Amino acid sequence: MSAPLLVLDGVCSGYDDTMVLQGVSLEVPEGKVISVLGPNGHGKSTLLRTISGLLRLRGGSIHFDGQQIDRWRVDQIVGAGIVHIPQGDLVFPQMTVKENLYLGAYLADAHKRRGAQLEHVYRLFPRLKEREGQVASTLSGGERRMLALGRGLMSRARLLMIDEPSLGLAPLITEEIYDNIRGLKEEGYAILLVEENPERVLETADHIHLIDHGSVVWQGSARELEADDSTLSTYLGA
Repeated sequence: MSAPLLVLDGVCSGYDDTMVLQGVSLEVPEGKVISVLGPNGHGKSTLLRTISGLLRLRGGSIHFDGQQIDRWRVDQIVGAGIVHIPQGDLVFPQMTVKENLYLGAYLADAHKRRGAQLEHVYRLFPRLKEREGQVASTLSGGERRMLALGRGLMSRARLLMIDEPSLGLAPLITEEIYDNIRGLKEEGYAILLVEENPERVLETADHIHLIDHGSVVWQGSARELEADDSTLSTYLGA
C-alpha cells in the first residue's frame, strides 16, 4: 500500500459517560478504499464523528498528512481535506442541486475555486449536471446520495469518509452508488467507507476492519474476509 494519509492510533471516544470506541487503530493510504464493517450500534459512525472533530477524543491520536489533528476545530479538519458524508439523504430539499453543491464550498479557499470544482463534480456525476436546476426534494434516493457525495467533493476533499452509502436504497441503485465510489477511488481520492452489509464492500475495499463493541476484532483484505466463513457468520450474519 502507499503511504498512509490518515493514521488512527488507539482512538477512544464516546458520548457523556459512555465510552464507545476502545482503542481503534487503522490507516487510510492515499488512493485506497478502507472499509469499516460491523453490526449496528458498535461504533462505526462514532468513529467518523471522532475523526471529524464532532466528538472529543478521549484517548489515542489522529494524524492526517503527517499532522496531529485531534485537537483541531471542525472547520480546520474540513479545510485540511477531510470530508464526512453522513448516512441518509442529508441534503437541503427546497434548494436546487447546484445550490446544494455550492454549499459544500463554504470555506474561503474552496469558495474561490467553486466554479472549477463544480465542473469537476459534474464530470464525475453527469446526472447532477442534468438535474442542476431541480430542487433536491424531487430527486430519487440514489440521486440524493450522489448529491451528498458531490457536495462533499466541493470542499476540495482529499479523504472522503462515507457512512453507509447503501442505506435504504434498492440493490440496483446501491450498485450505481458503489460504481460512483469506485470511480472516486480511480480519481485518486482516499476513502474511509463505513458499512453494515459486507456484500458491496467485498467488491470495493482494499482493506477491511471489522468493529465489534468499539474494538477492531479482525482486519484483512476483502478476499481474506470472503474466505473466512466463521468471521462473516459470527459478526455480520452473512
